[in-house]
Amino acid sequence: MAVLDPLFIDAALGLVECEDILGASKALRWQRPSPVGALLSSRSGVVTWLDLDCNPSLKKKIDGLFERANLTFKFDILGIEPQVQLTRYKNGDGLDWHHDCNLNASHALRKLTLSILLNDAQSFSGGDLEIQGGDSQGFTQQQGTAVVFPSFLQHRVCCVKKGQRVSLVTWALGAAFR
Repeated sequence: MAVLDPLFIDAALGLVECEDILGASKALRWQRPSPVGALLSSRSGVVTWLDLDCNPSLKKKIDGLFERANLTFKFDILGIEPQVQLTRYKNGDGLDWHHDCNLNASHALRKLTLSILLNDAQSFSGGDLEIQGGDSQGFTQQQGTAVVFPSFLQHRVCCVKKGQRVSLVTWALGAAFR
């Protein structure tokens, strides 16, 4: 595995954990994401945020996933985002090519991106996560599977053709790359 290859972690979250997060998300306020730079017109779907301080078992699990992934990536990681983003894409929704880090940031930089599919992959079509490395790689995740990759890699979520795709996304943070 090359250092820029995405890392897959099967059953990063169990089916019950995924269903619990989906259930809890029903009480949260879903909204169109705030436009950021080039994502202004290239993003559809809705997001909400889940505070990890209110869910210590999920925080512990995510910390462990980033620790495991960083054995491969070996980045200087200072911590994780205090909230996770839940993203829901319905028929026709997707997210165009982008990266998750601001290389000119004066604060902690997003270094690793973690994405976990929360719902059953059989409940939707399309919606593949694609990550550019040497070649664009498309992945069909299974429910509970995590994908971890450097946040500076371009990636997208292809348009959902049928059903809905719900994912949990968060980031490991660190000082600027050297």
